[in-house]
Amino acid sequence: MFWSADTIQNLPHYVYWCVLAVAVAFELMGTTFIREAKGFAHPAAALKACLCYSVCTVLCVVAFAAHIDLSVGYTVWCVLGISATALIGKYRFGEQFTWLKVFALLLCALGSMILVFQSEKPLFVTSKAADGRVEAIRAVSNGSLRSTGEPCLATQDALP
Repeated sequence: MFWSADTIQNLPHYVYWCVLAVAVAFELMGTTFIREAKGFAHPAAALKACLCYSVCTVLCVVAFAAHIDLSVGYTVWCVLGISATALIGKYRFGEQFTWLKVFALLLCALGSMILVFQSEKPLFVTSKAADGRVEAIRAVSNGSLRSTGEPCLATQDALP
């Protein structure tokens, strides 16, 4: 089988973020179809919305499989979805877009960025070897790796 649990768990880290971006795109399509369904007045649009949300859910399962913290990934997904939905509402459906709405969206984006940068999992790790080096550097920097009193000389191979 091409897609196994091991295959999904061992993809390069950036792939999970790309999958999350595609999930956001399907969520946006689904949300647009919900608006176009007009309360099931247009059943085809409602069915398209259900299909888009189903694909979005599957992609989120893959995106959150191993390398993206749930709290970080879900926040990024929400902020991207909310921001893009606000723009779709303005340009496709003529909804009002005030400065207060822009300010609120910027606050959401700022909160999302704070979560991404405080995450224990770096944003762009491309291999398991790099994961190990990053963890070793974190252990030294936060003091969880105790020294024996001898000086430690870092080599080029030890750095990410």
